[in-house]
Amino acid sequence: MEILLAPGAMPVVDEIYDALAIVERECLELIMRHLFFDCSIGLVFYAQRMIICYISYITILEMIVMFIQIEPQSDVPIYEQVTRQIIEGIARGEMKPGDTLPSVRSLAADLGVNMHTVNKSYHELEQKGIITIRAKSGAIIRSTEERALTLEQFKQIEKNLKPVVVEGMVLGATAEQIEHMIKKVFSDLQIPAEGV
Repeated sequence: MEILLAPGAMPVVDEIYDALAIVERECLELIMRHLFFDCSIGLVFYAQRMIICYISYITILEMIVMFIQIEPQSDVPIYEQVTRQIIEGIARGEMKPGDTLPSVRSLAADLGVNMHTVNKSYHELEQKGIITIRAKSGAIIRSTEERALTLEQFKQIEKNLKPVVVEGMVLGATAEQIEHMIKKVFSDLQIPAEGV
């Protein structure tokens, strides 16, 4: 398994400014609204928001790049590897509902992959109902309530699981062994068997 990214790698400076630009615009609007009221309070609030945004952005980015491991020689496409590992990170609790994923350009640069690869991964996550992509805010992890399992999603999971179970049966695995494997997956993720 080849890890293309050193844990704790920092994003490119341009990306930090892009992330801060959104908060900066909001804060400047707030300051202008309260300019005649008390400008000093507005400036302090502006500085605090900038610092909080910067720390949050860096923390989330470092957290994500620490557990995403790309295997270029794998038969699994890179976009799917990214998708699966982000989902696993959410299942493990390493990323929480409301967290914003790094921008496509930033994550692509940090993982050493094409921007289209990360973009495809994000859109797949959105299609699965795991994240919401907003024009100004970026890719945001949906809450547990927002990503409640639908009947259609349940059927899709069952469909994806069936070939793996069938292959196990053909190779001689019993129903009890397959059930044990599924419980082990939950255990490895350190989550209760009833789900996230």
